[in-house]
Amino acid sequence: MVDVGSKIKALQMSQKITQHEFALRLGVTKSAISSYENGSRLPSYHILIKISHIFKASIDDLLSSADKKAQTLSVSGLTDWQIAAVKSAIDTYRTWNAIRGQVPENMQKLLDEFVETGALKDKPVTFEE
Repeated sequence: MVDVGSKIKALQMSQKITQHEFALRLGVTKSAISSYENGSRLPSYHILIKISHIFKASIDDLLSSADKKAQTLSVSGLTDWQIAAVKSAIDTYRTWNAIRGQVPENMQKLLDEFVETGALKDKPVTFEE
């Protein structure tokens, strides 16, 4: 879940804005600001717009998850088949990453080499049961 309150509090602190000053600028009470910060209340859409203007941050930045690697990919202009292929590739890489973490480090390097190049340099591949 997105922690909007922590982001709001961090932005206030970074710009050295007190709860009282922030409340005045938003047109809400200081207790409303406290409720936003501790997560017991979410700001309305109208208030989110004001917050984004005060901090010069997009609403998306305020509401997005903390995971910096999370991204949105545009699939506009792709066919349904191409979109399915992209989804499949993403799922394959997620599975790969999960499996990779379960093998010894020396085997990880061999697997990485194989995935990146499609072959192993001067090394025969053997599978034992």
